[in-house]
Amino acid sequence: MSYQRERQTELAVIGSGIAGLSAAFFAVQQGIETVLLGGAGSSDFASGALDLLSTFPGEVITQWDDPWQALGVLPEFYPNHPYTHLQPEEIDLALNQVLQALERKGLGYQGLERNVQLITSLGTCKQTYRVPESMWPGVKAFQDKSPCLLVDFHGLKDFSGPWLRSTLAREWPAIRTERIDFPETRGHSELFAVRLAQSLESERVRQKLAAAVAPLIRDEQFLAFPALLGLYSSRAIRAELEERLGVPIFEIPTMPPSVPGLRFLETMSDILNGYSCFRRESGKRVSHIQREATGQIVLTLGDGEFSSRVLSRQVMLATGRFLGGGLQADPEQIREVVFDLPVVQPSPDQGWHQEDFFDPRGHQANRAGLEVDSVFRPVDTQGNVVYENLYAVGSILAHSDWMRMKCGAGVAIASAFKAVQSISTAYNQEDRFSL
Repeated sequence: MSYQRERQTELAVIGSGIAGLSAAFFAVQQGIETVLLGGAGSSDFASGALDLLSTFPGEVITQWDDPWQALGVLPEFYPNHPYTHLQPEEIDLALNQVLQALERKGLGYQGLERNVQLITSLGTCKQTYRVPESMWPGVKAFQDKSPCLLVDFHGLKDFSGPWLRSTLAREWPAIRTERIDFPETRGHSELFAVRLAQSLESERVRQKLAAAVAPLIRDEQFLAFPALLGLYSSRAIRAELEERLGVPIFEIPTMPPSVPGLRFLETMSDILNGYSCFRRESGKRVSHIQREATGQIVLTLGDGEFSSRVLSRQVMLATGRFLGGGLQADPEQIREVVFDLPVVQPSPDQGWHQEDFFDPRGHQANRAGLEVDSVFRPVDTQGNVVYENLYAVGSILAHSDWMRMKCGAGVAIASAFKAVQSISTAYNQEDRFSL
């Protein structure tokens, strides 16, 4: 069979969510020739905040203000959690490298050495470790219960300022809401945050928005919007609106698709595109894998006459869970879809889910995933490494209910860092192979 294209590389990363982008970033920093495979992952479903660790599920939920303290005792309660393969110094270094790279590209994050409270679109609070700078004034505003005007828009159906205000009324009585028409959308029955963010890249639209909001401001000390203040130039757009309106502005996360999640994706992609050793193959799923006698893993992308192949010395699996497509479930079992690797999972007889969706213990299915060794290579049911040159990182890892424990971004970034370190060390111990 002939292929449309064949490419050789040192590392193939399958998956383009936070874990995949981070793995590619750490690899190209080491000069490792890297090909990133897959679409956008689930980054556009993320709030944009970067969680480290804040919650221990159980009969009684334990909340941690200090994520580093929580990491110190985590092995006592969750001895198989992915974090147990990492030292706190590694986690801190990995996060800081990503945050510094994002900052250099104009996407800043703020935080303390503890978790902070971030308002969500439902009017609830989530604990998180690092907050996009566009949301950071909201952390202070909520903490101090400062007078705040929240502006939302007719037709933006997945965000309701009045609902948020009513939910927060007892805890934050000084928040007030106004609903207006977004510039140049009068008569539109439904608006979408991503499209509004793109339209605010236009100076004309920004001027009209500022003109519409200015008369609404009374004595408020802060002004809040849904998270849609630009997609590519959010820092400059927020600064311009603050100058025009004379009040600090912050964003509140929306329901998916998430503009802050897309900002992260776009910025990381921009960073990666600056490295000559980076390539991207998007739009095609891995349809077939083959292990060569040389040890290389051959990944076939797509089917039929339009298929192509990537021959890689090392492979990083960062395909995510059910939402990202890395895991699939049928009535009998949960499967890993690319390599058909063994998945740690409860039996159907044990029950994958609790009867109560909000059960404080969480759901067993959310802890299903791949078991790995100390450098994040998948292992079989006997604990043997499946392939010496195959790694798995991010939310596909077992024993981590990342949504409930609020550790998703931390696990994704830190596991990618540790896996790439292992690859880099192996390369330094042998002559650099030539492709």
